[in-house]
Amino acid sequence: MKTLAVILLPCCRGRDAPAAIDALLDAARAAPAEFAADAMIRIAALDQLEKARRIELLEQAFQGPPAPSSLTNATPPSCGRTPHPGF
Repeated sequence: MKTLAVILLPCCRGRDAPAAIDALLDAARAAPAEFAADAMIRIAALDQLEKARRIELLEQAFQGPPAPSSLTNATPPSCGRTPHPGF
């Protein structure tokens, strides 16, 4: 992701800045949640963005993915015997 930012951020100078930043944000949103959040925080630090857009990006970055369901932490039902001998 850093490589993508290093390549695209120099393009963000001048009047094409919004299009380049939007392209970078699209790439960031396609990444896993923790990388997307990091990229949005870094993009929000750019001087080319308006304050309202910065706030929006930071809110999106800290909103995060939904919490995992409780099914992932559920214990399997007991079948009356131990899974390993000696337990």
